[in-house]
Amino acid sequence: MNGAASYSGADAALIAAWWLLDELKALGVGGEVIGGYGLAVVPVWTDLLVWTDGQYFWWRLDWNARTRRYSYAWHSVTDPERAARRVAFRLADLRNTALRVTSAVGPEVNPSVGGAI
Repeated sequence: MNGAASYSGADAALIAAWWLLDELKALGVGGEVIGGYGLAVVPVWTDLLVWTDGQYFWWRLDWNARTRRYSYAWHSVTDPERAARRVAFRLADLRNTALRVTSAVGPEVNPSVGGAI
């Protein structure tokens, strides 16, 4: 799967994105591929988009309060299987964070019924 670099522009980006999506699906992670302007994006979950130019995959990590910027991870498209595993780990981290926030807030209450939704 290292032939994406031999294609040009949007073709390489779309091919790489489809490779990544195939590997993500093998890990039980869904998504889709959106391409245009020489890039392709695989939206995985809230706050987790993976984009590629056909040479590298990038995705956003955490906010760095010191630099006041986000940090990003990247991975070569020549190894979409490992990139997919890294993205899946990031997804698990985001989901766990969301669950902790939701449980800290408590269940939603429907005022018309007076009980938890």
